[in-house]
Amino acid sequence: MTSGTTARCLGGVLLAVIAYLCLWPVPIDPVPWAAPESPGRVGGFARNDRLAQAERIPLGTGYGPETVAFGPDGRLHAALRDGRIVRLTVPAARAGAVAELQTFVDTRGSPGGMAFDRRGHLIVADASCGLLDVSPSGVITSLVEEVGGRRLLFPDAVAIGSDGVIWFTDGSQRFAEHHDAYEFLEGRGTGRLLSYDPATREVRVRLAGLRFANGLAFGPDEAYLLVNETTGYRTRRYWLAGPRAGETEIFAANYPALPDNLHFDGERFWIGLVYRREPALDWLRAQRAFWKKLALRIPFADALAAPADDGFLIALDLDGRVVANLQDTTGRVVAVTGAVPRDGWLYLESLRMDAVPRVPVP
Repeated sequence: MTSGTTARCLGGVLLAVIAYLCLWPVPIDPVPWAAPESPGRVGGFARNDRLAQAERIPLGTGYGPETVAFGPDGRLHAALRDGRIVRLTVPAARAGAVAELQTFVDTRGSPGGMAFDRRGHLIVADASCGLLDVSPSGVITSLVEEVGGRRLLFPDAVAIGSDGVIWFTDGSQRFAEHHDAYEFLEGRGTGRLLSYDPATREVRVRLAGLRFANGLAFGPDEAYLLVNETTGYRTRRYWLAGPRAGETEIFAANYPALPDNLHFDGERFWIGLVYRREPALDWLRAQRAFWKKLALRIPFADALAAPADDGFLIALDLDGRVVANLQDTTGRVVAVTGAVPRDGWLYLESLRMDAVPRVPVP
């Protein structure tokens, strides 16, 4: 092959690469979104290893207990990445304690948020199947699969009021599970807060335009709901009672990582910070559509939304101030999505672990 032929071949390859990077179709229709400068892991978010000594409750072959909930019988239920919801009797706090574990139900989907209603039924937000009702005997009934004629794409969290109304989040109206990078980069914010009344079967959209609506928890006396906006790095408050009912406001904002689940212990809101927040990605999110599309044409772009390889959990008081900061930088506790308080313990939720870690409530 002559030098001229080689040059032409290389030129053709280069043109093909440039055409691919500039023109190949991508599934996002992005807009710029400028994130506030991250506060970093300093001050109230300073790195520590307070989770490193967590006791692990093994899940056998189970993986990724994204959400856990305690049933009326006191047994712990964990939603796993393979579609199963397992239940186990929590062992006493002692070295080598092992829990008796069994599969409660398999949704054959992606169970996420869970809460027990007053009948003892488990209500599940399943990212693949919609809002589900699971009876104590394991019978699954679909409650909500679509809203306004459009299928739910990413049901994610559940909270049940004392009146029986089920509140749940829909992370995105654009992208289903496993496409976190698309939602992250597009920047449009199509998440919603919804409610479902079992008595009337009415579904209502309460809030829209949320930046990936995620964790959900009632405040004191159910006066309001908090909802995490994962890709907005913040927590929003939606008032349910009083003169501000129906209004919304920012409760806390500008976390140094992406918030996931929310749980309330009567005094504090526990929030898992599950995804890394990188300055380069914050810069990219503020750019024009061309640069965001270019990023998605690069192989392995989904790694942009990789769960963190450390553990990060915070608590907020009723004024939205950080009052607890528990982390693990050793790699023993990773990808923490939240923590459920129970009998003096925090039971940790995670996207990547094969156990449910627990630590004493600080």
